[in-house]
Amino acid sequence: MEVLEYFFGKIKLPKKETKEGDALWLNPKADKQMDKVVHKKYAPINEIQIQQMEQDLQRISRVVFPDWYRSFLQYANGLSLYYGAISLYGLQKVERSNPEWESPSSLYLENLSRHKHVPKEWLFIGCYCYDGTEIVIDTNKEESDIFCLYNETDKVICSWKNFDEFLFTETKRLELLYLQHPWGWLDIKSNTLPVGHKDKN
Repeated sequence: MEVLEYFFGKIKLPKKETKEGDALWLNPKADKQMDKVVHKKYAPINEIQIQQMEQDLQRISRVVFPDWYRSFLQYANGLSLYYGAISLYGLQKVERSNPEWESPSSLYLENLSRHKHVPKEWLFIGCYCYDGTEIVIDTNKEESDIFCLYNETDKVICSWKNFDEFLFTETKRLELLYLQHPWGWLDIKSNTLPVGHKDKN
């Protein structure tokens, strides 16, 4: 996960960790408000947890996790980037004893609600907060493509050769939007989709 290590390596403190250490809140602008946290990186999960999650998904699909995706989950059990502009799913946990406990959106539940006519080899790994446009990988290919699927039409609006290219181009693109915003933060109601999307209006 060299791209992610580079990306998070650029971010300086302050940072805030939950008491249980499950989520790392990263905010370059030192804004302490919970709803203004720029990035959230969830603690990695182990291979046993990954295998169980894969087996659960195989009850409803024919997905096999690519090696790079297993490596991602061992680096971070999901991400929230730029105020949730991009959300990457993971293993959702519940910790009632800690009010600050944070977990990613559930990879299993998000795939359970997929469209019935979508190929069973597709794995929904995340979404864009703006309108729920899905981030998908086709696990049927030797080198998994990653693409955006506009959720109202199932139309592919953008694609990348691999996960690293997706992360690199999208974090750079969102960083520019972030820096250009007059208040120094992204409005999640604004269109933050990649080039190629056409507004519904």
